[in-house]
Amino acid sequence: MLKKLIFTILGRRTSKRLYYTLTRKKLYFSEAEIIIDYFYTYQRQGLMIDVGVHFGESCLPYSELGWSIIGFEPDPYNQKKIPMIQGLKLYQEAVSNKDGEVLTFYASDESSGISSLSSFHASHRPVAQVKTISLSTAIEKEGIQKVDFLKIDIEGHDLFALKGFPFEKCVPEIILCEFEDYKTVPVGYTYKDLGDFLLEKGYAVYLSEWYPIIKYGSQHRWRNIRPYPTKLEDARGWGNYIAVKQSEKDRFEKVLQQYLKDFPISNWTK
Repeated sequence: MLKKLIFTILGRRTSKRLYYTLTRKKLYFSEAEIIIDYFYTYQRQGLMIDVGVHFGESCLPYSELGWSIIGFEPDPYNQKKIPMIQGLKLYQEAVSNKDGEVLTFYASDESSGISSLSSFHASHRPVAQVKTISLSTAIEKEGIQKVDFLKIDIEGHDLFALKGFPFEKCVPEIILCEFEDYKTVPVGYTYKDLGDFLLEKGYAVYLSEWYPIIKYGSQHRWRNIRPYPTKLEDARGWGNYIAVKQSEKDRFEKVLQQYLKDFPISNWTK
């Protein structure tokens, strides 16, 4: 409550800047932070779908805003690390474009963040048999009429999750999803296929590119963010797409430019 009060009085960006100054902590670029800034700037009661909850770090700020959250996390280890988050309903299925398939799920000792339906890294090992669910089925089951924020980070299977979303019934205001050809080419799609899919759904799309990964679970270096369509500056690069409803593009642009202006952003993550 105190954190929310401080954010309300000072503004979220000013509060964060003050925090980093006082603690002398290093700043880092984060697409998720930009989106949080947007929803703090234009506050409302909302709903987030978090596909790939990990430890709950992405959905926690939305819980603090009083949002409802539908989350998906099939990794048994990660499930145990998710704290009690108010408003979160957690599914243990793996999200795909098909329902009811039973598939092998892989995890890694190198990084808890690369658990996947694909074994794309030498450190991957099978940890569970999981059932798949489409977002269409989950949304119908929950009786959801409106989605404000759809976040997807499922290590190479983001496009399949999107293909299972009922865009004909509801259109998320903002989508955040990951691309990396190293993971996705083996399962049949590229960063361009993912970006084009978002464009075809009518979104204004931004490509945030990071330098090639040196090691999973370590620090990563950010390159830039720019409108899509655009080509990767390095074919080995990876990153995230932010897709914004055309009707909200101007408001998002203001938040994005303010984010880039306010902080002398470090090129390194935490």
